[in-house]
Amino acid sequence: MQVEIESIAFGGGGVAREEGKVIFVKGGVPKDVLEVRIIKDKGSYAEAIIESVITPSPERAEPVCEVFGTCGGCQLQNLGYEAQTREKEHMLEDALRRTGGFADLTVEQIFPSGSEYSYRTRVRLAAWYYAGKWHVGYNIGGTRRKIGITSCPISDGPINGAIGRLSAVLSAFGEPRFPLEFIQISSDGKDAHIS
Repeated sequence: MQVEIESIAFGGGGVAREEGKVIFVKGGVPKDVLEVRIIKDKGSYAEAIIESVITPSPERAEPVCEVFGTCGGCQLQNLGYEAQTREKEHMLEDALRRTGGFADLTVEQIFPSGSEYSYRTRVRLAAWYYAGKWHVGYNIGGTRRKIGITSCPISDGPINGAIGRLSAVLSAFGEPRFPLEFIQISSDGKDAHIS
């Protein structure tokens, strides 16, 4: 089925309409023309995945994160930065109107960050022991399964330095002798602090 993405839903999925039915398309970007396949039909709406991009949106961007689309974190890296801030404004307005009941509320324009990447100063990583070594990473979106990482593009330099060394340091201790499921890393811009 061919659709054109009209907007972005909360959570990052593209929104299309076909014969009155709303179709949520994972990875869809406004103004994309896509060939999609329905994977769940819920009656009043459906969920679909992209089979092919027929005409990419001028706002489509190549994500810099190697686990984008799998990781449960960033959902808008496939949009240019200006479009990301616009879509976040729309999501906030929509949430306040629908859930909060603020029908006549005007949301002020979002201030863009001075840096599109390397701005995050705190992360919470999953930690797990598998195949004889420790791994760190994030949960795969919508699941309890994990995906390992060696860096995170939105995290600052000290955090990425710690992420890069953490698996090896933990693995030096060998098999777990204590329960460890999560690791929090924070940064003051110079040093990383692990807890």
